[in-house]
Formats: sequence, C-alpha cells, structure tokens
Amino acid sequence: LPSAEDKLEFLTWDFAGQEVYYATHQFFLTHRAIYLLVFDLTKLDDAGESVEYWLLSLHAKVQNAPVILVGTHLDEKKCTQEYVDILFKTLVQKFKARFINLVSYHAISTRSLKNVDELKNSIARIALQQPYMPEDIPRPYLALEDQIKALRKSNFLQSKVSSALSNLSELEPPGMSTSESTLPSLDAMSSR
Repeated sequence: LPSAEDKLEFLTWDFAGQEVYYATHQFFLTHRAIYLLVFDLTKLDDAGESVEYWLLSLHAKVQNAPVILVGTHLDEKKCTQEYVDILFKTLVQKFKARFINLVSYHAISTRSLKNVDELKNSIARIALQQPYMPEDIPRPYLALEDQIKALRKSNFLQSKVSSALSNLSELEPPGMSTSESTLPSLDAMSSR
C-alpha cells in the first residue's frame, strides 16, 4: 500500500439499484475502474439474482475491470460468521468461473464500520495493481480539470445555459411564434 506521503484519489459513482435507472448505467461504465457490487447480506434470495444481473451488466461492457462483492448489514443478528461464510462461498462458487474479474469480497457494517478499513485496503491494493495506474496524466489535463471544477462551483455553466435560453425568446423561426408559456418551463429546466 502507498506510504503516508502518497495519495490515491478515487471518484465514486453510486449506480442507483432501482430498475428505472438501469438504462443509464452503460454510459458510466469504463474499464479504468474498480466496481463495488454492494448488496444486503440479510437478503440472501435477492442477493444471488441481483449480483448476477450486475455481473452480467459489467461483463457486457467492461469484462476485465475488477469487481469486489460487498455485503452490508454485517451487524444484523442473522449475519453470523457461519452465515456470511456460507453466503460468500455460495456466491463465489456460482459466479467465479464465469466472471474472472471477481477479485475480492467483503462483509461490512456501515453502522459500526466493522471491516470497512479492510475493504479500503483491498480497494487500494487492487487499484495499484491495475495496468493504467503508473500512467502519468499530462499537467494540462489536470489544469483543465481544475478549471472545470472551478466553473462548476461558480455556476458559470448554468448562467450560460440560462443566457442561451433567454436568447431563444428573441428568435422566432418563420411561421412559428415562441409561446410565452414555454419559456418558463425551459428556464425551469436550466435551473436543475
């Protein structure tokens, strides 16, 4: 693991597990990532199906990206050591042969933070093993990233969108008129 002077920085995305969001996930999947497939340990029947769905989704888009299974609710009475061992053994037996990128699994409690440090260390270790980790990022890219972050904080982009929308009211294509009632809804969309 890195020394105290070294720094690993991660960007995290929470892919909402609700079915209504499934179609959008594909836009955020990349091979340059580590995926944490998080599920509730107390819901054994659901865990197998949902874990398989997500493994298939990841396999379809990013076959070689590492996946870590993370079971939550370790502090629940049902989650004895024996129960957790059997659950992970079952999941690994079911999926490891088909999904070779399944690299680790952890049972954690977000309430007591039990095993969270072990999970963090596992993520760092796996990240450092990735072939893209030693790549240097050109300084201009980092400077551009800093500028974009500053623009986000200043609401610069939102003001540009609002300005563009207000300019729409001045434009009337031939044969069409801009309804006053549509402008507030467009303006409301820009403020989201």
